[in-house]
Amino acid sequence: MGEFSDKELHLINSLSQYFQADIDRARVAELIDSPEFDPYDFQLQMFENPGKAASAPPEIWAAIAASEFRDTSEQIAAGRDEEMKQLMTNMYVTAAGSEASFGLQLIKDLNEFWRFEPTVEAIFDFDSQQLEEANRYMRSFQGTDHEYALRQNKEQLLQKYKQWEKTDLSTENINFGRDIYEDCLKICERGFPNLLAIKRILDGESPDVEELQRLRASKVRRELTNEEDEPNSVFFDLIVGKFDSTIRNGIAHNDIISDPSGSVVRIPSKNSEYDYEAFNNIVKENLANAIFLTGAFRSLVEWHAATVDSEYREERPDWVFGECSLPEDFLPNIDHTEIDSF
Repeated sequence: MGEFSDKELHLINSLSQYFQADIDRARVAELIDSPEFDPYDFQLQMFENPGKAASAPPEIWAAIAASEFRDTSEQIAAGRDEEMKQLMTNMYVTAAGSEASFGLQLIKDLNEFWRFEPTVEAIFDFDSQQLEEANRYMRSFQGTDHEYALRQNKEQLLQKYKQWEKTDLSTENINFGRDIYEDCLKICERGFPNLLAIKRILDGESPDVEELQRLRASKVRRELTNEEDEPNSVFFDLIVGKFDSTIRNGIAHNDIISDPSGSVVRIPSKNSEYDYEAFNNIVKENLANAIFLTGAFRSLVEWHAATVDSEYREERPDWVFGECSLPEDFLPNIDHTEIDSF
């Protein structure tokens, strides 16, 4: 097994927590030593084919992190820190663009992007001070336990998404959709406060991660949907308004029943019911919400902030606002069987 420095071990241990998985250090060392493994080229490949990023094992990410740390240390020692800084910036932009494009494409495949477009438009209409504040907030969220929770929930959700069919009205698929909705609820608990951060930046405030994460979930949703008292909620209410508190409470209190005889999902205590098609649609809407909240919009903020003054980028990139967010040759791979292929 290759030897790792204390700082490299710290990186690997952080990724182990990030992925909630043991990392095979021998495999990491083997990757680093392999002449066929190029961490920078691999990240560029992931931008072209984000499906790799969605499913790459933690050992790949650990090898990338350790390799880049070693390269950075060597280049700085050799007096080439400016070149290395530029390379790392390029990798950061590539990674942010990859995650944003992958998430946006999944949302577009679900025919739900129209609900997110007002939020995306608000981000791209930020003035320089607002964009700087939004980027500061997103960077301060990074590396917190709140982000780790979102990431873990995202991995669980994507695994289930591969198996769920939005047009399947069998009771088995409906029950599976109920499990997916429960995962979406967990993501909303951590993700809606980040939407609220964007809303408060539009209000001229400077939001704090810990303050927003401690707010009651109902208060967060009210501020994001109350157009009368909060005019800037207009950019977010189409997203948050799809959160169904009746189903949420039914799941939380074990008060939800699938009834195959009537093809309905019932919440007995609320005397509410949803036919299977309506329930599947609610799952689809909240699945799109969860995908957006687990990284797509945060990465979009970071990508936009890092490239807004660049000469090479368009003011309104087609991969963001167009029908497709991914390279044309990747589209056949974005399906339920190959989303995690590697």
